[in-house]
Amino acid sequence: MTCIRCKHNTAYKFGTYGKRRIQRYRCNSCKTTFADAPAKTLGTHYTDMDRASKVLGLMLEGMSIRAISRTLEIDKNTRLSAE
Repeated sequence: MTCIRCKHNTAYKFGTYGKRRIQRYRCNSCKTTFADAPAKTLGTHYTDMDRASKVLGLMLEGMSIRAISRTLEIDKNTRLSAE
């Protein structure tokens, strides 16, 4: 793992934290501790931007919610709560 502060490749696993057990790392060179980059979110959802833009595009074309769910393999409740 590359350190986010000094950019050396000397970081090693250094435990976890939080309810989701996010992996932490520590750099041997500068002794900085850091975590993996968090996943980008769309509001409160962990849906990637490509899929969200596809959903929006299909909605604007007039496709039904169930058809969007089947096509993009996304739960219809996830789609409905993103409004």
